[in-house]
Amino acid sequence: MSANYQSTDEDSHLNEEGLISTTHLSHQRVVIEISGQALLGSNMDQLIQHTLELLTSNLNIRFGEVLRYYLRSKKLQPQAGYGWPDDYFAQPPREIEKGSFANFVFAQDEVVVIRDFNKETRFKLPYFLANHKVVSGIATVVHGKEENFGILAVYSDEERHFNSIETNFVKKIGNILALIVDRQRIESSLSTSQDELETILNGIQEGISIQNESGQFIYVNDVALSLLGFKDRDSILNIPLEVLSQSYELFEESGEKLTHEQLPANKVFNGAESAKMILRYHHVPSREDRWLIVTSSPVKNVYSKQLFVVNIFQDITGMKRRELDQLILFQASEMFNDTSDYEKVLKSIAESLVKSISDWCVIHLLGENDEVEEIAAAHSDPEKFGLIQEIQRRFPPNHNFGRGIYHVIKTGEIEIYPIVSDNDLRQMSQNTEHYQLIKQLGIHSALIVPVIVSGKPIGSMSLIWSSLGFEYGDQEINLAVNLAQRAGLAIENARLYKNAKLLNDELESQVLKRTGQLENLIRRLQLQLEKQAQVERELQRSKTLFSDLFELSPDAIFLINNDGKIVRFNSQAATVFGYTSEGLEEASIESLLPERHAMRVLQLKEQYRQSPPLEILKEINQELYGLRKNGEIFPIEVSLSSVKIEEEWLVIAVVRDVSAQKQAQEELAEVQHRLLDGLEAERLLLAQEIHDGTIQDLFSVNFQLAEISNDLSQDGDPEITEKVRYTSEMVQGVIQNLRNISRELRPPALAPFGLEQAIYSHMEHFQELHAQIAVHLNLEADNQTLGETVRLVLFRIYQNAVSNVVRHAEAQNIWINFSLEDGEAILEIRDDGKGFIKPDRWVELARRGHLGLIGMRERVVGIGGNLQIKSQPGEGTIIRVTVPHRLKS
Repeated sequence: MSANYQSTDEDSHLNEEGLISTTHLSHQRVVIEISGQALLGSNMDQLIQHTLELLTSNLNIRFGEVLRYYLRSKKLQPQAGYGWPDDYFAQPPREIEKGSFANFVFAQDEVVVIRDFNKETRFKLPYFLANHKVVSGIATVVHGKEENFGILAVYSDEERHFNSIETNFVKKIGNILALIVDRQRIESSLSTSQDELETILNGIQEGISIQNESGQFIYVNDVALSLLGFKDRDSILNIPLEVLSQSYELFEESGEKLTHEQLPANKVFNGAESAKMILRYHHVPSREDRWLIVTSSPVKNVYSKQLFVVNIFQDITGMKRRELDQLILFQASEMFNDTSDYEKVLKSIAESLVKSISDWCVIHLLGENDEVEEIAAAHSDPEKFGLIQEIQRRFPPNHNFGRGIYHVIKTGEIEIYPIVSDNDLRQMSQNTEHYQLIKQLGIHSALIVPVIVSGKPIGSMSLIWSSLGFEYGDQEINLAVNLAQRAGLAIENARLYKNAKLLNDELESQVLKRTGQLENLIRRLQLQLEKQAQVERELQRSKTLFSDLFELSPDAIFLINNDGKIVRFNSQAATVFGYTSEGLEEASIESLLPERHAMRVLQLKEQYRQSPPLEILKEINQELYGLRKNGEIFPIEVSLSSVKIEEEWLVIAVVRDVSAQKQAQEELAEVQHRLLDGLEAERLLLAQEIHDGTIQDLFSVNFQLAEISNDLSQDGDPEITEKVRYTSEMVQGVIQNLRNISRELRPPALAPFGLEQAIYSHMEHFQELHAQIAVHLNLEADNQTLGETVRLVLFRIYQNAVSNVVRHAEAQNIWINFSLEDGEAILEIRDDGKGFIKPDRWVELARRGHLGLIGMRERVVGIGGNLQIKSQPGEGTIIRVTVPHRLKS
């Protein structure tokens, strides 16, 4: 009798290869059948009942049941049953109380195997089960994503020893039931979300449509429905694309004809990541023109296969018309201000209106004897322009005609022909020949407005569309009247037009500003949609990869909440810190750190409770050590990253045991220290050998040369005497050079008098050799408080730095400062030379040949100090050394 399955002698008997294989195969078939029905969206209640029947049949067991847990009442109610009498579902709900079988199963939270219920003392058998004389059974919790669904159990009315294969099979079926329940909940949530999405999309001011791979619309919101000229959604969704496309004439922003293949949606279908276009369409049935900003983006599945294209329509018709009108007015104002030659200006105006609001523009003014004169004319088709000139020459305007430019000039009234019919053409013609010539121009829509100066009409402006699909209306009338007024004002007073230009500049600026704001808003929306899609893809991928990456990592990984509690860890974490998985579950951050770090974490918890817990660990992340369960302290490296999950900040801590690296670093530091000590010992020995040996021998040689010189001077051989004297001077020079070398190898003032005196002594000699460099000394006496090794290291760095100034810096001044502050000895050498570019990594200095700087760093690190080098081309160089005060060798 046990809560967890233990292997028995029967298991050994069952481990025959053929029987196990057959059992596994049978179990797999059940799992596959249930999974397939779940994917097909079968009814959940029926699927749970069918699953229970397959489970009991496969296990060859008498009874089975699925109990559903209701959180509010904290009771279990039968959901499905097998093998029970007809009154099974009529039984009262089972209480989940202390000592009950259900409470025991929930508390174990794993598969519970009962060999004999009658011998159990850990819980009381429910009356219903006891009444049906169950003896053995297996039960497991059916988990849910948000709350437990209930319990799955099978029972035998005779004692039975369940093996591990049967136990695992029940557990696997329980997990599948949990997935079925979660899927049903998710589908219910998705249905609600779709309704909410429909409401949201219909509340958006932009039109939104979705097209499938064939280009057919499969969704349009209310705004898109209106923009495309339809009243109900079914009509546009059911019309074939070929029929639908015949209802529109499409134009680019420039006015060029646009094919359906050039639309943004087709570009996306052909492989573009996204496409955006400003276009104008003419709805043929309603004869309505609209301007749209169309942005198309693909919708892809997890395999990057394109499924749909989403189109976003922004209606900018009013803005574009106002923009076009303002642009025309602005251009006109510019022209009026450029010259006082109004005829030239009017010709430019006529040319600018062609292809913007007309195919043909003519401006007439009254001349002498009240005869109209053509001042400006322009046509988009050069061949028709010649025909117009011929018609004007052969059939000039008639004074007495009840229509046309004379009538407009006489009355000051506007004439508009939204659609010019054949009857209109006949009424405009003076005879049949005139009619035939006019008909060749293909006039479709016409507008004539008067040009008024000081309240009196003095001319007319005629605008004509030859292109089908363009008709003059109120907006064009307002624009034409405005242009005519401006033309009249330009003729009357150029100064007023200058003021009008300023006004147009301001209006244009506002239009451009608003256009920029709208484009920025669209870009942000597009980026937001792209980011959201990317996040969803990455989230799906992360869910797939996270579990494997978490467990397969060679480093220990912890997930820590805002209270500093460990909420999850991988198996390597238990190995690194010497815990079992169960033991590490009870551990905290503090128990994994030595006391000096653990106390700091406790102090910082309250201070950073409102901030991500990453801040807590940043405080102690300079040099961190871990604490194994056996009390061993070991160095670690910690990589931290914070993440916010469901409004809670969590920290992912990746911990690496760096004991081996730490030991290698310490051994390397020891080797470097010993090498530097050996080098200084060799320098000292060599200095002693030069001073006590070579220099003394040269003194003897020089003394003997002096004796020889005296003897030769008495014998009166001046030539030989001069050679001996010259040789003696050369020997004296060699002695002086050897003294200098000995002083560089081991400064005589360093040991007995301290660092500052050694520097003073060395600088006296330095000034003799390099008088062109001004030296500024500010040295504090160390009073023999520095250890011999520290003094020697600081002096060597000083020597090397001064040597670099002479050889490389081309400096005029050098400043040397030495001080003892707050337990630290600080040496600084600064020059005003040419400087250099300091690389980010020390190894680059070695590659450039700056081995002296590398040597400085090794010496400073060897005594536990810090070396800083600051330099920029043209700004000199600063070398600053800081070492602990009173550090002994």
